Amino acid sequence: MKNSIENVQKRQKLILEHLSRSLELSVESLANLCNSSAATIRRDLTQLENMGILKRTHGGARIIEDSLLTTDTPELTKIRHALAKAACSYINDNDILFFNSSKTALFVLHYLSHLKVTIITNNVKAIYLNLADTTSLILTGGEIRFQKEAMVGDIAINTISDITGSVCIMGCNGIHPIHGVTTENLHEAKVNNLFFEHTIGTKIVVADYRKVGNRSPFKSVEIQKVDILITDIYAPIEVLRELEKQGVKVVQIDPLAYD
Repeated sequence: MKNSIENVQKRQKLILEHLSRSLELSVESLANLCNSSAATIRRDLTQLENMGILKRTHGGARIIEDSLLTTDTPELTKIRHALAKAACSYINDNDILFFNSSKTALFVLHYLSHLKVTIITNNVKAIYLNLADTTSLILTGGEIRFQKEAMVGDIAINTISDITGSVCIMGCNGIHPIHGVTTENLHEAKVNNLFFEHTIGTKIVVADYRKVGNRSPFKSVEIQKVDILITDIYAPIEVLRELEKQGVKVVQIDPLAYD
């Protein structure tokens, strides 16, 4: 029982390796290739479909091309919303909330209508949301990186430097027990780091299973500065254990429980 999660994740990795070579396989073929029962393979395929990695077919499954890092399937969007809902439990009335250009962090704003909070963000997309009257929104200003609609540069940095936050919720491209929290853009990494530096309360990273154990080029913060990682039940367990050894509190949620 102790190693059951690792065994499940290893088997599912093997399933994906076989599907990546054959594009589509039957349950019976996968059962033979993985030396498992058909019932076990069906359970694995259901979970992998919930993760947004593959689609079930009549009697089998096919992999979704490039799904692991580049595509937001409906299933992945559901996971990110669930992470955002879970993050809201760490936000209280009158908090000063920092959050970055992450889509998952942005989703948090959908679930704050019951609270009176002040939000400081470099995420341009925040202005498009229908926020509650009790929410105050402050944009950092700065140069806009249009691919993600993120504000960066000296103006953003100067704004954040004059504010002290009580909670920071940060999304990322990767979180790793050695390499820390990373992103694909150097300018965003500088802003992310400043958000954490100017937070006197809880520092939270929200990351779906694709990001856990992943490493992008630019470090936002050292892993030791992260108080809580909120991720899903699909994240690699061996990486989560290493993160816990670094002092990170790991919170795993089941996205299906947040429907």
